[in-house]
Parts: sequence; C-alpha cells; structure tokens
Amino acid sequence: DLDQGDGVLVLTDMYGSTPSNIAHRLKEKNRVHVISGVNLPMVVRAMNYPQLNLADMTERVASGGREGIIEGDAV
Repeated sequence: DLDQGDGVLVLTDMYGSTPSNIAHRLKEKNRVHVISGVNLPMVVRAMNYPQLNLADMTERVASGGREGIIEGDAV
C-alpha cells in the first residue's frame, strides 16, 4: 500500500517534461513533492536518508543537487 507515511518525493529529469507534468498533476491532490532537473548527487542523497520526513527529504535532496554542481577548475 503506497498510502502510508509522509507522502512521496518524485524526482524527474526536466521541468516541463511529460514525467514532470504528470507528477505536478498528482501533487495537487496528494502528498507529493516534485523536484525536476535531477542529477546523480540528488539521487544519492535520497537513497542515503530514507528516515527523513517528506519536507526534510525534499530540502536535503535539493541541496545535494546544488552542492553537487562544481565547475572543474573550482576544486
């Protein structure tokens, strides 16, 4: 049964894509958070923090995406 817990975090490839549009429609009637423009650091964060509630998971995943983008010479 999927109707348990805080809700669902949906990760999509690009905002405006078909998966993103469908996820945003689900968001209107359900406990669904949507993050579009996903990169690998975001997926790793999502997998590493399964105990977080939906709001905290959404923020942790989004911050992982921002922090995971580094210009090659910036290191």
